[in-house]
Amino acid sequence: MINKKEILFLGVISTTLGTGTFLTNISADSNYYNQVPISNIVGAKKIINVHSSPKFSSGTTVKTYQVGESIKIEGIKGNRFIVNGGYITANKDYVVAAASNISNYLTEVPKSGSIGLKKASNTYINTAFTERKTKLKVGSMQKISGVRWSDNGTPRLLTSDNTYITANKDYVVGTNTKLANYYYTLPSSKTKFVVLSKVYDYVDTALAYKVSAYNVNSTLTIKGIRWSDGGTPRLLTTDNLYVTANKAKVKTKSTVTVSYNLAANPINKYIKNNYLYRYSVITSAIDSSLPKNSYRNKQPEGVVVHETANPSSTIYNEITYMENNYKDAFVHTFVDDAHIINIANTNYLSWGSGYAGNQRFVQFEQVRVHSKKAFAKELNNAAYYTAYILKKYGLTPSLASSDGKGTVWSHHNVSSYLGGSDHTDPDTYWTTNAKTYFNTNYTMTSFIQLVNYYYSK
Repeated sequence: MINKKEILFLGVISTTLGTGTFLTNISADSNYYNQVPISNIVGAKKIINVHSSPKFSSGTTVKTYQVGESIKIEGIKGNRFIVNGGYITANKDYVVAAASNISNYLTEVPKSGSIGLKKASNTYINTAFTERKTKLKVGSMQKISGVRWSDNGTPRLLTSDNTYITANKDYVVGTNTKLANYYYTLPSSKTKFVVLSKVYDYVDTALAYKVSAYNVNSTLTIKGIRWSDGGTPRLLTTDNLYVTANKAKVKTKSTVTVSYNLAANPINKYIKNNYLYRYSVITSAIDSSLPKNSYRNKQPEGVVVHETANPSSTIYNEITYMENNYKDAFVHTFVDDAHIINIANTNYLSWGSGYAGNQRFVQFEQVRVHSKKAFAKELNNAAYYTAYILKKYGLTPSLASSDGKGTVWSHHNVSSYLGGSDHTDPDTYWTTNAKTYFNTNYTMTSFIQLVNYYYSK
């Protein structure tokens, strides 16, 4: 049963309902609130002083609220709101009663000073949201300088250019205070990222439900940013899944422009006219029994081109022989005019060019072919595979040099610049076939033009 007792005193009605006491001002002055808002919150439209006494004077100020702050109301006495530590004005020119659904809104500037857009929204030039200025994309980030209140008690977020954004939590979230550790903008609509440490993609921004794993040096194509409920940015993949944006886990893949001239060499020109993009599919035939030893820098630094020096063998004979004799030597992949067959995991080194070369490079063998078309197609496959490996490991095409730099090497280059071997392939094989079938020469300088072409695509 409600025990209701009303006592008129000091222009205030005291109403006791059970154990709770509520103070309601009976003043008829429409410039002042005469009851505590349902939300128990008011927003400061101007600077508000808290006084120790309901009779305001300069000597009674104990605290100050800045414009935009939210203030919890504990009661009302005359035309004063009772707050923690004293009294503030109930004048509607100074405060506004917060909407009853105020818990659905941000009421203060996030500690990070910025918000992330969970949904597309707009900026406005007034707090009534009647005059729109710009559109805001989902996933974007906005700097926030303050909070302001609409006349109906809805908080708005004030941007650095003095426009207003919704503070509705369904649309915005305060960003992580360690935002600098994350990617939260993209340079283009589809940005490539390289995985630095094994990551997963997820169906949710909380990263709770895994889908697939991505190993080191994998490439991700990202089409947008989305925000978790905790304000952490996530990378949105082209499969509409979410991946961490932590810079310790992923990094943007550098966009490198490389030049090429396929007309400078008759063989490249022939390939351009007949076989561009008609390369063989890379076949995975990984032999799990092969050794798994790490590169000196944990990943490859380039690619070495070999040739088998066996004029009568086939690609399958070469693979069988090498798998049976891997303790002597083995490479990662074999190439001919119709095949690119990968037999050893390129994340681990192979034994094909001496200690220094083995520690640095992915290595592949060309099997000898014996016609104009076959030679051109084999070079086309070799160039495509070289570009593929460079892209896979975030490397840029460059010719081997005597200082040990460069990413595209012949076995001869390794022997000359790094030592540990005396082989000179594929020089003789290329020179002989180039002369026989095209009446020209073919060198690593010619080859890298074709590599650059595929790398740039």
